[in-house]
Amino acid sequence: MRLEDIVGEWADLGKQDLATARFLMTMRPIPFEIIGFLCQQAVEKYLKALKMDRSRTRPITSSSCSLVARLTVRNSMPFRISAAN
Repeated sequence: MRLEDIVGEWADLGKQDLATARFLMTMRPIPFEIIGFLCQQAVEKYLKALKMDRSRTRPITSSSCSLVARLTVRNSMPFRISAAN
């Protein structure tokens, strides 16, 4: 499978998670915990797609914080991640 296809699949999975979170917002009572989880998953999937697209490699597995940290350093993004104490 081509790298572009894999990047597209990860981005599509992130879109699906966000679409599901939007749908769940119509439920009563609103399942905030599930919505928060889906949003976090969407961010991780988008970050994985972005990292693969920028580095032109396939990552094995990474946490979202390590992905953001690497993208920040490599691309001089205007934000930082500080470690929780």
